[in-house]
Amino acid sequence: MSQRKTIEERFRITHARHPEIYQRFKKLTYYLRDERHFTRYSADGIFHVIRFQSLDTMQPDEEFKISNDLISRYVRMLVEEDPTLGTFYQLRSLRAA
Repeated sequence: MSQRKTIEERFRITHARHPEIYQRFKKLTYYLRDERHFTRYSADGIFHVIRFQSLDTMQPDEEFKISNDLISRYVRMLVEEDPTLGTFYQLRSLRAA
């Protein structure tokens, strides 16, 4: 019987397969903070934009999903890389691994 992968494991797999997701997230975060001068924003909102923008490069039969479960991991990765973003996003305690 196979065990279901943890959120962290799924995040690592997704990030390895699609590093462009993180790059888009990072680019949009800096755009909002540095060019639009937002002091806070929703990571969920940014991921909706990423999903929409991905439609331009996808084929009609291609499936591209970003699980909402993974968004907090992308935020944590970015804040770890750039601690100045620690106030841009509201970080909550992780509930699941």
